Amino acid sequence: MSELRRDLSSLAELATPIPPAKRAVIAAAPGGKSALSAGKAIAGLFQGLAGDRPIDSDMITHSSQEVLADVSAIGGERWLDTVREHHEGTFQHCLLVAGVAATYATRNGLNPYIAASLVNAALLHDVGKASIPQQILDKPGKLTESEFAVIKRHPRLGYDYLKSHAELPEAVLDAVLHHHEALDGSGYPDGLTADRIAPLTRILTVCDVFAANVEQRSYKSAQPASSAVMALVDMALRSRVDYEAVRRLASAFDVPLPGTLEELAASLSQPIRARAG
Repeated sequence: MSELRRDLSSLAELATPIPPAKRAVIAAAPGGKSALSAGKAIAGLFQGLAGDRPIDSDMITHSSQEVLADVSAIGGERWLDTVREHHEGTFQHCLLVAGVAATYATRNGLNPYIAASLVNAALLHDVGKASIPQQILDKPGKLTESEFAVIKRHPRLGYDYLKSHAELPEAVLDAVLHHHEALDGSGYPDGLTADRIAPLTRILTVCDVFAANVEQRSYKSAQPASSAVMALVDMALRSRVDYEAVRRLASAFDVPLPGTLEELAASLSQPIRARAG
């Protein structure tokens, strides 16, 4: 664990208290109060991993409920805009995944237990990145083979920590461990194929990829929802992600897709546009 404590210093911004003036600005923004709550929960997770301490599972669930309520009230895009305006780097990504997951849940009418499980998993999914140096996490160019090997450690590190320090449903823990798996077996850490990847994990995977595309970094602009969907469509056509999860996420962001992968392949000559309004 001493290694993790050293590495956490590279993500010190996650544990740094937000100055009162900035907190007030964020709280006044659309969805800002739930973004602050979710941010506090994520910071607590990183601190907990570094100190090898138990986490408050009820705090995670409470934050998830607040995000779900705000996203339902104001819409996912406005919530994501608030996060992009006030946060950056890995912290921004973790929050965006939670917002995307909440949008998926609310727009698709998931039952409350599954919705909470999905957003809980989104808040928890990257806690293992506390062990990854910031210069690797925020590197603007392509990672080297050795750097990518370091990145690939984070799902299992996060899973091992949560398994030992929290009371969480197995489906949530599985989603944390396997959110980088691919249907064709090319993912990590276990190289699972489609028949072994659970439904909640499949949804979290597409939310994670979508969030990575719409996040804003110093070296890249945020892509529109339609472009993020097209990146997922390409992955679905290559048998990497679940098309039904992609279709339902696209619908949540007002980007219509055909009902089946076969219909999609036949319609690729037609542009996919977000509906106005």
